[in-house]
Amino acid sequence: MQTNVIEVEANRSASSKLKAKAKKAERKMKSKEEGSSSNTKNDNQKIYGITSLLKNLSNRISKIETQPRTI
Repeated sequence: MQTNVIEVEANRSASSKLKAKAKKAERKMKSKEEGSSSNTKNDNQKIYGITSLLKNLSNRISKIETQPRTI
């Protein structure tokens, strides 16, 4: 039982870190868009792709955390 608690805590920690990274990337993207009008479409698409990937990973980890573990 202690092993499961430790594993869940590690997953929660990883999820929190991923969410923080996604928020940071999103804020960075917004500041770049506001800061300079010379951003190209390609750069914006890359940033959007990265933030979308991080959001998807965060959502997947959240789902894993909420699902009961089967052994």
